[in-house]
Amino acid sequence: MDARYKPNVVYGKDVPVLTSDEIGGHLGGAGLDVVGHYGVMNVCNLVADNDIKYDPDFFGRLEELEIALAGRMPYPLTARMFHLIAQRPR
Repeated sequence: MDARYKPNVVYGKDVPVLTSDEIGGHLGGAGLDVVGHYGVMNVCNLVADNDIKYDPDFFGRLEELEIALAGRMPYPLTARMFHLIAQRPR
C-alpha cells in the first residue's frame, strides 16, 4: 500500500505511483487550475462475473452507473483510476 513505484509492463520499468493531489500539485505548478476530478472504474472491477460484462444490457446499466458515480464524492477518491481536468487561468 505504501509503494511509491509499481512495475509497468508496457514501458518495461517501474513508474511512480501518484495521487490526484500530487498530480494536481504538478498541474498547479505548471500554472494550470484543476477544474475537474473524476473517478474511473468505480464499480466495474468489483463485479466478479466477467462474463456478464459482455451482456449489452448489463454493460449499458454498468456504464450508466459508472458515469453517475464518476464526479460524485467520495467515488473519485476510491475509484481504480482518476481523471483530472485542468485549464489555464482566465
